[in-house]
Amino acid sequence: MKYTSIGETAQVIIKDVKDLINLIDLDDTHWVATSAPVEAFHINEDFLLYLDTEKDGRVSSNEVKLSLKWFFDLYELPAELKMGVDVLDPKELKKDSKHFNDINEVYHYIKNNSDDEQVLLSHVVKLKNEIQAIIIQQSPIVFADSIQDNSLKEYFTDIVAIHGGCEHPAGGRGVSVVSVKEFQDVIAKWIEWQAVSNLSDDEHKTEVFPFANQTPLVYAIFEYIKDKIEHYFSLCDLVKLDPAIKQSCWPRINDDKSIDLNDPQQVQAVMCDAPIAEPNNQKVMQFDEFINPVYVDVVKSFYSKIFEELYGQEDTMEYSQWQKIKSVFEPYKKWVEAKPSIDMSNFAKEKLQEYLQTDISNRALKHIESIPQPTVSFNQIILAEKMMLFRKLFVSFANNYVSMPNLYDYAKPSILEEGTLIMDGRRFNLAIRVFNQKEHMLVTKKSSTYVMYVELTHQPLNKKLEVAVPLARGMSGYIMVGKRGVFEHVDGTIMQAKVVQIVDFPVSFLDAILKPFKKLGEAVTTKIDSIASSAEKNLLSTTDKLIDPNKKVAAPPVNNSNQTAGMIAGGGFAIAAIGSSLAFMTKTLSSIHPSRIVMFVVCLILAMLIPLSIVAFIRLARRDVSCLFEGAGWAINPRLRITKRMKKYISEKTVKTIVFGICFTPKKN
Repeated sequence: MKYTSIGETAQVIIKDVKDLINLIDLDDTHWVATSAPVEAFHINEDFLLYLDTEKDGRVSSNEVKLSLKWFFDLYELPAELKMGVDVLDPKELKKDSKHFNDINEVYHYIKNNSDDEQVLLSHVVKLKNEIQAIIIQQSPIVFADSIQDNSLKEYFTDIVAIHGGCEHPAGGRGVSVVSVKEFQDVIAKWIEWQAVSNLSDDEHKTEVFPFANQTPLVYAIFEYIKDKIEHYFSLCDLVKLDPAIKQSCWPRINDDKSIDLNDPQQVQAVMCDAPIAEPNNQKVMQFDEFINPVYVDVVKSFYSKIFEELYGQEDTMEYSQWQKIKSVFEPYKKWVEAKPSIDMSNFAKEKLQEYLQTDISNRALKHIESIPQPTVSFNQIILAEKMMLFRKLFVSFANNYVSMPNLYDYAKPSILEEGTLIMDGRRFNLAIRVFNQKEHMLVTKKSSTYVMYVELTHQPLNKKLEVAVPLARGMSGYIMVGKRGVFEHVDGTIMQAKVVQIVDFPVSFLDAILKPFKKLGEAVTTKIDSIASSAEKNLLSTTDKLIDPNKKVAAPPVNNSNQTAGMIAGGGFAIAAIGSSLAFMTKTLSSIHPSRIVMFVVCLILAMLIPLSIVAFIRLARRDVSCLFEGAGWAINPRLRITKRMKKYISEKTVKTIVFGICFTPKKN
């Protein structure tokens, strides 16, 4: 194996099949990663599924070695293979290998049913999806666009539009035998249900439609007021049992001090909660007496369209009459509840009748069953796909797991990265997925690396995730919790970005030198703000006393002339001492040569900067990006240091700056 220095660590070079073969015997201590979550990679999902032989959602070094051994055992001359291609050629396979016959059958089946000269990975994936659809639906899945017969094509289109059809593993929705049978059953149920509402004329009344074609409208009124009327009659029973409780049943709003009578919403809420009318012990509802104003209109509609139709122009409704009204609507209620789950009201009734009565469903079934089914099994397809995916993607995967050269090469995006964060006039080109922020921060806080935790959202796609973004160049600038930006995801999605947490470490040498002074300045500013706030409170308090002399104030201190005289004398001595000290300092400094004063100041500054510089150098030298991976559940062997070239790549400044009227454009990395 050959090694090279990447991120100040020795990493193996993986370029071709020979390097992959050597990985099988390479000790795990020489691997950059020995375990990682499957979700961390942006690579073919089936490839990762085949690598994860233990099905625990992780890829370990042992699983990688076993997968490589399985792959190379299939070939006659594995050392001469060309990796990175997706062509299937049985001539390269070892004829006495365990899976030769299975893969060979897949090759010849595709070759015999395709006009292409080569069998590619896309052919194998297409065949896999077809077999998968047959397994799920127990028949082939047919797309409407593939049918030549116009009537059948329209029938298949309507099945997908009304019933939904079934989803094809390759994407899109088609029609299977099950879809046709279910569609016919749905049509029959809909027509049977709809037939109940077919009235001979507008005045025709039935048990289900007791008010003829007005029944839906009348039923809506009944449903709206039903609970309030039930509540009213229950209160009548309560009042009959205990007449004194009537005071509680019929609200006395003036006595309710919790209600703000100036708030229309509160007043309306009280009226809505109040009974529909004043309850009585006769258990009758008086239509000609006072009705709750909120329900006056609906009570009028109930009386004219329901009660008057059944009982004529009576002024009262007894409880037995109300029970009768409920029973009248019971058949219609059951009919509404029995409505089929698939609504076909937007489709022509004649067309649905045609689909139910003609032989078009039998023609559709024959068409689906006439499609020849593959003679190869699903397991055979899986073996062929696994082998071809390994050949195409293993070198790329190994260069992002066993070794990580792409992480340090901006020209070759790594399959570990989530995308680019655009914020604060810069492009942050390294973003690693975070699965648990608290666990991740426990690691990054020990790394001396400035890390932003950024929440990414995309509302239309209902997509949300979090990434860790390191900052290794320039200054932290105006980056803070709550700052927003945009994120260019590797899948092409533009997402909204928001900083939700920061692990704050020096970003550059200058930042490390200035950080203690910044903290001192912040402390001084905080203290000044505290003093100013206290003075402001005292000023406001004094102003209040002047405005309102009657306000109680603290008793003035006892006048002690001797104490006052002592204070004045003490103050005089203090001023005299300060004056003499200033005179001494002025005399002393005037006798010292200016160059010595400058030298003293310089030495004082150096005495402060030298230890700060040493600490800054040590901290910056300790920075690495391995913490980003370890926090996300990776097992990393070496420290992946942030190199000078990597600093420019992961924190790329793009905003033009103006100095003394001259515009400077940052150099491209």
